[in-house]
Amino acid sequence: MDIQPKCTLTDEQVEQLAPIMGKGMLDMVRLIFENADKKLTAPKKIKLAKSVKSIQADMDKQINAVLTEEQQKAYAEYKESKKS
Repeated sequence: MDIQPKCTLTDEQVEQLAPIMGKGMLDMVRLIFENADKKLTAPKKIKLAKSVKSIQADMDKQINAVLTEEQQKAYAEYKESKKS
């Protein structure tokens, strides 16, 4: 998990986060593969983007439930740094 060095996760937290992150990534890959061979119209692209954001938001909510307040701040900074 590449957030571990940024958030200094305990072994227990790593065990708790692995299925959360695994499911989120699997859901995103499934969504992308379901739409990979389709010609997407603008509304369908918007719907797909909203679905991906929804999966990410759900993952973030579950991840933050496992992290301490200090780790949540580090996680937020990590996510922000990945945007650039």
